[in-house]
Amino acid sequence: MIKVVRDKAEIAGAGHVRAVVSSAEGLDAPSDAFELVAIGNAFHRLRRDAVAANALRWLQPSRCIALLWSTGSLRGEREWQLVLSDVLARWTTKVGAQSRVPQDWEQVRLKRPDTAVLTAAGFQPVRSARFFVEHDWTVDALLGYVYSTSALPKGALGDHAEAFESDLRHELDPYTTGGPLRATIDFAYELACRPA
Repeated sequence: MIKVVRDKAEIAGAGHVRAVVSSAEGLDAPSDAFELVAIGNAFHRLRRDAVAANALRWLQPSRCIALLWSTGSLRGEREWQLVLSDVLARWTTKVGAQSRVPQDWEQVRLKRPDTAVLTAAGFQPVRSARFFVEHDWTVDALLGYVYSTSALPKGALGDHAEAFESDLRHELDPYTTGGPLRATIDFAYELACRPA
């Protein structure tokens, strides 16, 4: 991803964009360094209080943090999504990848929502929104999506990746005869700003 950022910055003529490898908790960035801090589908994996406090310090006054969320298509009630969920659960167990996603992370966020964490750090909530988009998937696109997640990336499958792909294709094949696999993706964001 560092190479992707560098390449895109070069193409865009954005020489001021610099990619850095660090944990969110351990990033050594100066105060007032950023105009935006964006965290996509990952705030639940971080030490939320520490990251919120750091982000407040890193942001310029009146600038915002954006928490971005999406359900993707790994969850859903359509028949093909239930089959996909079963295949993912089976392979997650088979390769011992159950601990890759924190247990009860959803309950932690329900008990103490992200807005409460950001407010406690000193942010002022600005806006949150949730919207739904219909999306058509191919099995290849789903495989790419699964591999991009922290739940079951290709590295977690190791030597089993080819067998996993074959199994997923076999299980989803009956649902692809009528065209692409349609899903409703749930997107959301939470926007909060550092006071002026």
